[in-house]
Amino acid sequence: MRKGFVVHFLLLDIVLSSASYSALAVIVNTDAYPKNQLSTAISQNKPRRRSTWERIVDIFRRRRDDGSSRGEFCNIWPDKERSDALTIWRDKPLFVWKGTIKRIEVRPAASDEVLWRYDKVTPNDRSVLYTGPTLTPGEKYDYWILYEVTNNRKTIENQDRIPFEILASEKREKIANELARLATNNPGVGAEEMALKRAEYFAQQELWSDVIQEMFSLPSPSTDWKAAQEKLRNQLCPTNGQSGRY
Repeated sequence: MRKGFVVHFLLLDIVLSSASYSALAVIVNTDAYPKNQLSTAISQNKPRRRSTWERIVDIFRRRRDDGSSRGEFCNIWPDKERSDALTIWRDKPLFVWKGTIKRIEVRPAASDEVLWRYDKVTPNDRSVLYTGPTLTPGEKYDYWILYEVTNNRKTIENQDRIPFEILASEKREKIANELARLATNNPGVGAEEMALKRAEYFAQQELWSDVIQEMFSLPSPSTDWKAAQEKLRNQLCPTNGQSGRY
């Protein structure tokens, strides 16, 4: 009886010793890595939050490469150099450019009738929202722009006409429903995050006109967003010596 007791006691002693050793090992390991080093190691394992510009680049990677240089003045939207950005879902589009303009007009296709004119231009203007009569789904329009360039140190005026089209009604309605669903599935999301989500959706639909609109239509963009806008403006309108790739 006593012999069995002694064996039992020895086994218990071994178990307790092992537990004490494990606890000691934990203490030693913890001491070997100061608290600030542990925090650094943990933070390094967390995924890095991507910047606004990195996410915009990811969106535009879906688009076929252009890369062509532009002149002193460049239409960002509409852009006659890019056939994939001449059809738009919005019926009140935002016109975006790089350079100096004097006047913008919107007319029905192949018509002299002026639906809307913008000539109250300030030196800092680089985009303007269309505020004329609602444009009709499925209809084509002409964008007329009078702009300035420098030639032999003289400022001269040029004019350009670019056709664009409002997406047909049945497609517009489907997209409107999907955008509403996107908003419902992302409650409480900030304006910039929501703009990126809509831009990702429009890119999937290959509606690059609307992707561009999302990038430039935020009413109160953050400093980070403004910096990304400037980078995008230069990528969409590369001058000589600049790359048009993202």
